[in-house]
Amino acid sequence: MQCLRTARKTPLEGARIGGAFALTDQNGQAVTERSFAGKYRIMYFGYTFCPDVCPTDVQAIGAAVKTLESSDPVLAAKIVPVFVTVDPARDTPAVLKQFVSAFHPRMVGLTGTDAQIARIKTDYAVYSSKGDASPGGGYLVNHSRQAYLMDPDGKPLALLPQEKGPMPWRQRSSAGPGERTLLGRYADRATRSRPMGGLVRRLRQMLHPQARG
Repeated sequence: MQCLRTARKTPLEGARIGGAFALTDQNGQAVTERSFAGKYRIMYFGYTFCPDVCPTDVQAIGAAVKTLESSDPVLAAKIVPVFVTVDPARDTPAVLKQFVSAFHPRMVGLTGTDAQIARIKTDYAVYSSKGDASPGGGYLVNHSRQAYLMDPDGKPLALLPQEKGPMPWRQRSSAGPGERTLLGRYADRATRSRPMGGLVRRLRQMLHPQARG
């Protein structure tokens, strides 16, 4: 699909962000960048054991897409929210499926081998570093916080705004797998979140001139 251009230059036009990838989605299916051809992608990198920032940001993305689905369904249908893990050892397809399904039914969760994740992190200028293990065997992952809006040809358009400050989050990301009861907490956060006006405005600003026609 040829992306319609405006006279105004987009914020990330010409940036060396993105590229080919081969990963696995939350249903265990192979996914590449070609799987999203013709769609705008919101690409967010994080991990499901994150104690605050990741669920807050992913909830914001899901809520923004839902808002657009109500106000502008034609535009919303062109957008695919994508969550890429930086913690593939723990974020299996089954774990990702629980996570992404709590925020939006069309959200795609992607995982892969260490090498596959390392490559996509490099291509998207994402930093992450595994922290020290806790006595229970869990660990935190320090990582950069960014969400990219990509065009239907896989080119970067803009960085999307994040809400100011994470909401309180009581689930310990260092907990072992047996201690996790996350899905109910994700769903609860999704119903009690703060407004996502800034993200919705940015999506409309970036996509309305391009997604028409």
